[in-house]
Amino acid sequence: QSGNHPYVMGFVIGVVVMLMFSKRSGGQEEVQVGQVGEKPLHTKLSELRDWNREGILVRRNAIPPEKLTLLKRYLQEMHEVPPTKGGLWKYFEADATNSSNRILNRIEKFTTYHKGMK
Repeated sequence: QSGNHPYVMGFVIGVVVMLMFSKRSGGQEEVQVGQVGEKPLHTKLSELRDWNREGILVRRNAIPPEKLTLLKRYLQEMHEVPPTKGGLWKYFEADATNSSNRILNRIEKFTTYHKGMK
């Protein structure tokens, strides 16, 4: 299959979000939750509490559009590579609506096998 896939945004969020350290900014305590290129990504502690309670943190426009376009292209390229022994680690699950279809669940080892993701 080709086109946009829901896992693209999940992957991007997973790459961007990881707790690193705290700082003070404008009188409100913030936490750096990742980095996009050279630009640190911060969030308010109230948003981090939402993350802990809800399990999701939405950061709109956190990644510059040109970088997001590039990441989507890389993900589409990796999606289209057929599974091969010793290549990308691609994990599939059964499609609940069509038992003859498999859905790509995740991809591992992409930094080893995709030049743009190194």
